[in-house]
Amino acid sequence: MKLTKKAAALLLAASLAVSVCAMPVFATGYNMGSTSIDNTNALGSGGVAPGNTDVYYKVTESYQWSIPTTIDFGVNAGANNFSTVNATLDKDQDGKKADNDGTGEWKGTAPKVVVSKNVIGIGKKLQITVNTDSYDNGEFYVLSGTSEKLFYTVTKLDDTGATGEKLSKTNTGVLSVPAGTDTAYQALEFKLETAKGKNVSEKAGDYKGVVIFQSKIVDNT
Repeated sequence: MKLTKKAAALLLAASLAVSVCAMPVFATGYNMGSTSIDNTNALGSGGVAPGNTDVYYKVTESYQWSIPTTIDFGVNAGANNFSTVNATLDKDQDGKKADNDGTGEWKGTAPKVVVSKNVIGIGKKLQITVNTDSYDNGEFYVLSGTSEKLFYTVTKLDDTGATGEKLSKTNTGVLSVPAGTDTAYQALEFKLETAKGKNVSEKAGDYKGVVIFQSKIVDNT
């Protein structure tokens, strides 16, 4: 049967398509074959014919960390009082807003800062810090409206619950984890001071602020 030019062209195109689809796909990267070594001269002279095999392994950089989603100092603690939220819980636990603990002081809980994976370069460390944009008069603050501020501190806690370094403009470091250490955590205390002064009442409003945590890989010096 004689094919027309158009039919022949279609048949050729189809054949090419099949041949292209049937071609094996080779992986890119290292040569995973073998290397031939000609040792004829080495044998004749009593020498050695060297052959090199390259050996590789790779670890890709990745890390994971978590922070408390919310710090809730509660409602109506009253003037000349404190409200404290201890961020000491594990990352998979839910905190509670601060409430009267029976002594008149408001207390709540939250998860701590946790590094749950730390695969970084040799001689490096994962550094977690705070941004102090919501910082004034030496402390962090929550704001109601455009001007009414209530101040609070953020302080590191050790494993016994004792307070340590207070975070500030000049001390923003929360946690540093060197390469080779997979997990770490830092508990924090958030402590709000309500309106203070003689014959002072609280000013009604919805007070809100933010603590911005940042992560960065730096030299472990």
